[in-house]
Amino acid sequence: GNPNWYVVQLNQPIHYNHFQPNLVVIKNKDPKQTLKEDKLPIYFMFVPDISLLDQPDINIGELRYAGPAFSRPLNHS
Repeated sequence: GNPNWYVVQLNQPIHYNHFQPNLVVIKNKDPKQTLKEDKLPIYFMFVPDISLLDQPDINIGELRYAGPAFSRPLNHS
């Protein structure tokens, strides 16, 4: 329910420690930009437990920031 926060289900899992391999959370670094823009700086975060996403308010400290990342929109024909 928070603008500019997205839960993404991955087609290819990323196995990293005990985090969910098929889910990540991304957030725009600049809330004025949308994910339709190319090479948009984003926060890319791993999810430790899927039940965390069912909570009404998520403490960002419970997610694992993966480091600098950029989004890239896909063109669907």
